[in-house]
Amino acid sequence: MLPGDPICLDRCVLDGVCARVPAHHMGCDVYSSDWLKAAAMLESVAEVFLNTNGHYMHYEPEEALALVMRARHKGARVQELAAQLRVWTTD
Repeated sequence: MLPGDPICLDRCVLDGVCARVPAHHMGCDVYSSDWLKAAAMLESVAEVFLNTNGHYMHYEPEEALALVMRARHKGARVQELAAQLRVWTTD
């Protein structure tokens, strides 16, 4: 570590996010396309960040995927994404 480097208190969190991409179950990819893999990573990063800050989300997986798709393909603004994450949050 060099002076000024950010401190990472739990390096396993990022490993966990990255581990979702190559996950297999019964010989099949858990996430069968690059888009599903990217959405899983995005969801994990958002959830880890919120959990670290004391916020916990409850949502259906289909809802999370729809939000990611709106963010990427339909131009959802940051404010819209934040509003939906807040709806799912149960502090």
